[in-house]
Amino acid sequence: MYHDGGRYVVARGAHQIYRIELDGQFAVFAGSGDRGADDGDVAVATFSFPNDIGVSPDGRVFYINEPSPLDVPHTVLSPTHIRRIVLVEPAAQEMP
Repeated sequence: MYHDGGRYVVARGAHQIYRIELDGQFAVFAGSGDRGADDGDVAVATFSFPNDIGVSPDGRVFYINEPSPLDVPHTVLSPTHIRRIVLVEPAAQEMP
């Protein structure tokens, strides 16, 4: 997904979201790398095989699609769930 001058991609097996700049620089946008469903700062948030990402028109909310957690019963109609990342500031972040 392209937004605010960068491309956001999910690393399914790494359980992370990356931001890639047009010049090739990249950084972890969200996710500690551990599998889970914990909210929090970039360093502590966890994902479980994220497979897609979207953003609200104002760039303040990111939506991450993941398989349903193991502790949630699976149904035919809802095999996945959407996680929301609400940014305090607009999506533009400084690259390291």
